Amino acid sequence: MDPQMVVIPGIFDLSGTHILIILFVALLLFGHKLPEVMRNLGGSMREFKKGMSTEDPPKPAAPPATVPSAPVPPATSETSVQREAATPPSPK
Repeated sequence: MDPQMVVIPGIFDLSGTHILIILFVALLLFGHKLPEVMRNLGGSMREFKKGMSTEDPPKPAAPPATVPSAPVPPATSETSVQREAATPPSPK
């Protein structure tokens, strides 16, 4: 038998007393948040059940409103970079 397989179950070999101690420590650390967590869990379960009980298919979302844009000027054969390169530098 593989030696690693023997070691891994030994790590998680917890008795009932060990589990109770771990739960007590967890309660001390996270006890103040438990009501909020349970409230959120209950709300999530209610929403899930409500969603499962409705037989109406969901309505498709409305398409997003488009904002009219300014008209695009017609394309020219000469770009601004070509125009700058074609103009001679001004004398100082």
